[in-house]
Amino acid sequence: MEILIFSDSHGNASRMRKVIAEHPNAKHILFCGDGLKDIASLEAEFPKRIFLSVKGNCDGWFSTLEEPDERVFPLGGLRFLMTHGHTYGVKGSYGVAAAQAAKLEADILLFGHTHIPFDGYLAVGDQRIHMFNPGSIGARDGDASYGVLTIQENGYLFSHGYFKDRKGKLT
Repeated sequence: MEILIFSDSHGNASRMRKVIAEHPNAKHILFCGDGLKDIASLEAEFPKRIFLSVKGNCDGWFSTLEEPDERVFPLGGLRFLMTHGHTYGVKGSYGVAAAQAAKLEADILLFGHTHIPFDGYLAVGDQRIHMFNPGSIGARDGDASYGVLTIQENGYLFSHGYFKDRKGKLT
């Protein structure tokens, strides 16, 4: 099972469109906020994909679309907490968000907001929370990134993809 993870598109739906088209086996598209309007347009273009989104701190300004601030859901035998991260202060520390994931018995915390790709673990009590931030697909400074989660019978693997133009340069 292949899953695409995006965050912080900030009006750049075209990059997500290209990545989705390049991953025909990715049935699920997860969006960690700040670009709900972009995701709404893609849902209409890719009706056979399953989209799950949360609201980011900028989505209230640009969209009347209603999405929750966070979602807890099972997928591929794993339990996820997906949030934008601003309500947990992830620009300063991941501890509060990881504690919430542990409280909700999530295996994986997905978040955005920082625009910085991250893949790591944090121990909360006796739980080990896997945290993943896809970075920002809408980054304007050449650091546009997204996430790919591959789930197989024997485990799962996160990776980051970086959006490049036709000349091989980051856009």
